Amino acid sequence: MKRNFGYIDIVKFLFSIFIIALHTLMLDSFNSDINWYITHCVFRLAVPFFFVTAGFLYGLKILNNKEIDIVTNNYLKKLLYPFVFWLLVGIIPEFINTFNGNLFLTIFNLIRKVFFYPWGALWYILALMVAVFILSRFYKRGKFIFPIIIGSCLYIFALISNSYYFVIDNISIFKRVVDLYNEIFISSRNGIFVGLLFVSVGVFLAKMYKSESLFSLKKNVLFFLICYLVLVFEVTFIRNRAYIEDNSLFVVMPFLIFFFVSILLQVSNNKKYTKLRSYSICLYLVHRPVIAYIGLFSNLLYGVNLFIIVIVISFIICYFLINSKNKYIRLITMR
Repeated sequence: MKRNFGYIDIVKFLFSIFIIALHTLMLDSFNSDINWYITHCVFRLAVPFFFVTAGFLYGLKILNNKEIDIVTNNYLKKLLYPFVFWLLVGIIPEFINTFNGNLFLTIFNLIRKVFFYPWGALWYILALMVAVFILSRFYKRGKFIFPIIIGSCLYIFALISNSYYFVIDNISIFKRVVDLYNEIFISSRNGIFVGLLFVSVGVFLAKMYKSESLFSLKKNVLFFLICYLVLVFEVTFIRNRAYIEDNSLFVVMPFLIFFFVSILLQVSNNKKYTKLRSYSICLYLVHRPVIAYIGLFSNLLYGVNLFIIVIVISFIICYFLINSKNKYIRLITMR
């Protein structure tokens, strides 16, 4: 099967724009129904898509190279450089925004966030690193299904700690456990409870792709449409129910993204979109620090105006970063 991932690059770029729209609350001035459904049925697909496609590309590497430890170490190093750099870039506004008069407590909370739920796009990078490291232990032993099973069980906890909090809202024992977990670890959106499942789905997809055992294009389209209808129903079902954190995790999402990526892999494409790939990564990394630093110098008025300002500034920064020949800049933009 021919290796053409151009449409994945295009969708990644679009999703990076959607993420900026989400974080600048671009739709808040729109009708509440439009805001709700576009946010949860379009924008919220972005990060799961990033996880699965990252798992897919990592999966291709380990399937084509028996030295899984070497591949994994190189992959983790590639993620570590931008993680550390953008962590340092964002630490100043994060410190200022969270400082409560108690220096020790503020520093303690910053350290806790770095390890459990870092700001901006960094939680995703950390989650990806954790997931890949854990999964590589299974793949060395030739186990590709087992991680999906484990990841699915862990994902149930993530659902309860997010969009499905209402399920345990009246069950005091479970509620206390979930509340205590979030109080200590901040979020269940991490490499264990979310990343493990989505990345393992991507690796399994790579295994199917390499063996040319993907479902037919028609079946993938059909399954995707069914899953999308289920997502709309699910999003409608959870609306106005008790949740914690950001209400972004859904039962059908792993299936939906699996079939969506499968479609993109099967649609004929002979063009390369490496620039779009670079911009999607860079925009994802840059936009949150841009929002944070704007907030230091002005009262943020979230909405369309902020979206436009952040998009313009982020594109300008990314243009110079992407076109730089400096080896260190290449490292922090994952090129």
